[in-house]
Amino acid sequence: MKVINPQFEAFAKLNKPQKPDGKTKYRRSDFCVSLPCEDGKLLYNTLTGALYLLDKNEGQDTLKDELIRKWCLVPENFDERKHSRQLLSLVNLLETQNHKKSFTIVTTTECNARCFYCFEHGCEKMRMTYENARDAAEYMIRVSGEEELELCWFGGEPLYNREAIEVISGILHSRCKPFRSLMVTNGYYLDRETSAIAFNDWAVRKIQITLDGTKQIYEKTKAYIDKDGSSYERVMDNIGFALDAGIDVLVRLNIDGNNANDLSNLADELGARFSGRKNMHAYIYPLREYHGHIPSFSSDDEAEKTCIALQEKLDSLFPGYKIQLPKGFKKNSCMADNDASELIMPDGGVERCEHIQHPDHIGSIYGDFRDENMLRLWKERVSFPECDSCALYPQCIILKRCDSARFGCSKADRALKMMRLEKQMIEAYRQYIQSGRKNDETEQ
Repeated sequence: MKVINPQFEAFAKLNKPQKPDGKTKYRRSDFCVSLPCEDGKLLYNTLTGALYLLDKNEGQDTLKDELIRKWCLVPENFDERKHSRQLLSLVNLLETQNHKKSFTIVTTTECNARCFYCFEHGCEKMRMTYENARDAAEYMIRVSGEEELELCWFGGEPLYNREAIEVISGILHSRCKPFRSLMVTNGYYLDRETSAIAFNDWAVRKIQITLDGTKQIYEKTKAYIDKDGSSYERVMDNIGFALDAGIDVLVRLNIDGNNANDLSNLADELGARFSGRKNMHAYIYPLREYHGHIPSFSSDDEAEKTCIALQEKLDSLFPGYKIQLPKGFKKNSCMADNDASELIMPDGGVERCEHIQHPDHIGSIYGDFRDENMLRLWKERVSFPECDSCALYPQCIILKRCDSARFGCSKADRALKMMRLEKQMIEAYRQYIQSGRKNDETEQ
């Protein structure tokens, strides 16, 4: 039994190895995921973070005591979910973040596209002024301590107010404040020159762009107010410019039963243009109705099958984008329940979630007050019946206030997450083999 990935450091500190007890009945941990590989079998524990390689002659019977010590076998009546929750609470207490380091900056709530499905319909339209951008930069420097800043440029369309990005980035550079950023954009303004500036001046290392379908579907969905020629071809060209500049590009494809075939064609087009680019990746995002089903599929099984097939196709087209196993406990769902993160609105207001923006902010960059009750509400979590038998439980957090919580957890969601985990396991195994470390390792 070889150790490919050791236990999470925090788990090892908080949990001693279990002592085998001949009087106790043991069962396999619900959090263990096994996967066959060339040398035998991979065994990953989603709670401990450890990944093991068992050769073809090793199994639960021959390694019983070792598997007990490593928490892969647990007492028959052991409440693993309660144990997982207790560990996470302890980790959050012990690893409190004293400084803010991650900021999502809404440069404007305006957008040059008029997508019918946009969640920001009805949102008050405002742009970050020079003064607010300047003050936002000063605020982030003040509250971040010595931490490197992690920024996300968001909108509306963030490049619809490019000036705010330039002001903030310029001040951070002038004050020698290290930062790196990502951008969520429709890609329309991301031409060759802008892509180079984004990488060099704004420290953009990743962008996310949503494509709704092939050219005909895309141009029906995106009603750009400043359209000049084919918006689809322009955005596709701009993806290439961003890749050339050294930026990782993450293309999101929103899928339901109505557009699944068209997205398969879009995958082919993306592959024809960008296959072989190591900094290119694409993923699907299932759109769901209120009751949780993905619209227009005949069944949950059909939705799961279709989603998996399309994601497999995308992964085969863009295999260079490596995905790694988690390096520690998943302590937060997203920025909304992370005390080290804040959302800065164009007027200097502070919020928790980029998708739920309120006129009454929980705070402001111009003061230290924060609505503690609202912060507490954003940390409330929810679980579903499916959680009771899911191996992904320790690494899956759904917030009660999150819009996605009303959908529950679909078979397609779980299948996509499990597929991603298995790919991470295989990638870790490949790296282990390539490194030549084929001897037993002692787990610290």
